[in-house]
This record gives sequence, structure tokens and C-alpha cells, in this order.
Amino acid sequence: MQTLIALYGLTADILGRSLYERLRAIYPEAANEYAFPVKGLDQADPRSQQVLDCLAAEGWHPATDLGPKEQNQFSINLVRFYDSADLEACEYLVLTPQVELDKTLRHSQSGRVQVPRRWKKSPQPIGCIGMNVFVSAHMERLMHEEPWHHLLLREIEAVPADLPGEADPFCWEVTSDLTMPPLSASMSKVNQLGEVVSGEPGQEWMLKESLSLPGVAYVPSEYHYEREALQATEPFDFAQTLDSIGGNTPWHHLIVSQRVYQFCCKHSLKVDWKPVRLDSGVIV
Repeated sequence: MQTLIALYGLTADILGRSLYERLRAIYPEAANEYAFPVKGLDQADPRSQQVLDCLAAEGWHPATDLGPKEQNQFSINLVRFYDSADLEACEYLVLTPQVELDKTLRHSQSGRVQVPRRWKKSPQPIGCIGMNVFVSAHMERLMHEEPWHHLLLREIEAVPADLPGEADPFCWEVTSDLTMPPLSASMSKVNQLGEVVSGEPGQEWMLKESLSLPGVAYVPSEYHYEREALQATEPFDFAQTLDSIGGNTPWHHLIVSQRVYQFCCKHSLKVDWKPVRLDSGVIV
């Protein structure tokens, strides 16, 4: 895994040309004439710490929350990039299809999710609406050939309505009859000011991992679970998060096993992956 340090709010006009050129001299490939850094700084590169030290010596520091910045403050994120070796080492992962089928999740009066009929013509066998996952009828048949634990495939309702002679659904919702345990105590829900909130309906919040620096967030944020709690759960290939993810809309992510990851790779499915981390004891 590679982690890049992304700094925001540092331009030549804001920093002053003298300080800006000093930063540019430390890490020249990360800057252009006006903005620093144009791309993230490699966390493993010692020059990244030199950049932060240089900023600190001139009175510039990371913001202590996620809200508006004060003078001489900048935002900082740690951006993760995974390779196949990282993902193959995970027992469980978060599955997110790259193809978005619609912007809004809608349900019919019967409770079925409504999926735009136009996706029937798409060559992509997997897609999503928000965090809800869908597969084509062909992929649904392939999935039935495997002995999955806790896989639930739900019929959808096409919109516009089914045409005469098209009774079979062209895609299926992929979900589970198993719910994950609560997230580890090493994670918190925070608002834009970085304050811990309860995550009640109507609140705007984001999930945040424990970090030594306040105001700093990992992107993407990885989900952490207590190892003991997960070991007490039935063996599974598919499960839904107990905690809603993402503020006002009560989304629940799909957590899958390494077997599902290998299945998706085998069929070249366009999916973004994020590791699920298992904590041993409480991390503060």
C-alpha cells in the first residue's frame, strides 16, 4: 500500500514566493509554478517530513478540525492506494462497483428496488445505486454456481415497467441476511468541525479512524472491527454493515470475503476495493 500526504490550501500567493520556492526545492516533482503540492507527497519519502518541518518552522500547521481554516492553517489527508498484494492479504473487504446505475435509490410499492431499464443494454455485469450492489442476470446465474455463505439475491423492478414477454428480471440486488457487528471503538463519527457525534438521522457526519493528528483523515477511511466480535459471527461471504455510513442517507455497505474478491477478479468485474481491518482489543 502506498500512502500519499495530500495538503490543501498551499499556493504561492498564500505562502509567499520565498517559502513556496523552498518547499518546491525540497520536493520539486510535487509542485508547479503556482500550487504545492499538485500531487500528494509519498509518506514513505523522508522529504515529506522535511516539507512539514519547513512549514512548521514558518508557523504553518495542519488544522485541528475539519471546518474552516484559520490563518496559517492547511488541510491534510492521507490518501491510500492499494495493490493486488494488499487486497489478497485481506480476510474481508468492502465491495463498491465502479459503475453507477442511478443517483437515487427508489423502491416500488412492493418494496423492490427500482433499477433503470437502460442498464439492460450496458456491457457491465455489476453496478451500484449509492452503496446498493446489483448484478446482471448472467452474473446472477454464475453466482448461483458457487456455495456462498449468507448471500441474498433480491429481484428488482425495472423502470419503466416490464414489457410484455419480459417477466424475468434483467438484474438482481446483491445483499445478505447477515449483519456485521458494531464498528470497533477505534472509529468515530465526526462532523465538519471534527467533533464526535452520535450519527443520528439528519446529522451530517463522516467516519474517521483514530489518528495521532487531529483534523487529519485517511482517504478512503477503512472500516475497523474488533477481531473477537467478528470471530463470534457465523462464517460468511456476504454481510451488511450494522452502522449506516455517510450522514443523512442510511446507506449500509456490503462486506465480502476473500473468496468473493477472487470471484470478481476471475470475471474481471469493475469494482473498487477497500480492506476491512480487524483490531485486537480497543485502540484509542
